[in-house]
Amino acid sequence: MVMGDEPLLGAIPMDDMDLVVIPSRQTVDVNPASPNIPMSLAK
Repeated sequence: MVMGDEPLLGAIPMDDMDLVVIPSRQTVDVNPASPNIPMSLAK
């Protein structure tokens, strides 16, 4: 998510976009429990 000209990445935006942190790979990925059903869209 972007507010103004700065990207915003926090717990609430990540939850809205249905993203999860994978610590072992140090990546952010789609939620494996619901990979095709995001809660909102990033613009």
